[in-house]
Amino acid sequence: MKSYLLPLGLLFACFSCTEPQKNNLPIPVQDTATTIQEIIPEAEKAESNPLAPETVIDTLKQAEVKPTAPSTETKVEVISIAGKWELTLLNKVKPDSIQYPRATPFLQIDEAGGKFSGSSGCNRIGGTLVKGDGTVQLSKIISTRMACRESNETTYMSFLNSVSSYKVKGNTLILKGNEGEGQFRLVVDKK
Repeated sequence: MKSYLLPLGLLFACFSCTEPQKNNLPIPVQDTATTIQEIIPEAEKAESNPLAPETVIDTLKQAEVKPTAPSTETKVEVISIAGKWELTLLNKVKPDSIQYPRATPFLQIDEAGGKFSGSSGCNRIGGTLVKGDGTVQLSKIISTRMACRESNETTYMSFLNSVSSYKVKGNTLILKGNEGEGQFRLVVDKK
């Protein structure tokens, strides 16, 4: 039995010779290997040169190639922001013990429950969380009312109230809003 190699460029060019698709997308082919194996014997039977372009094109046109519908399923990666996140930068400034004398601010996000809790560096805080694709809103924020001198708490709380979007890069959560940008580091519990 003679063995014929069909140039891939010619093979794909021939598939484009079939009826044009409405959306000009390539036609997915089911079981391409079987279809090509069926085409080669037809080419061997041809009286002219079996590898002549017109013979291959005619043979491919005669072959029953069944297009399949393109997959409409798209995979969307869902990024969780659940966990404990400690503030590392607020408007490009690192938190320190002077700005936040009692503790470094953090957020404990309960994504499934739609709520968050944490610390403003002085007071305990909590509220509701609504997360979408790249969007997040912290609302109904409540806080204890301890007085802290020289605290940057007001700036932090204004920022949290303005948050409208998020991005996760590795173990860093970036929150953005009208009052600037905050970066938080994921805190892993050591048990």
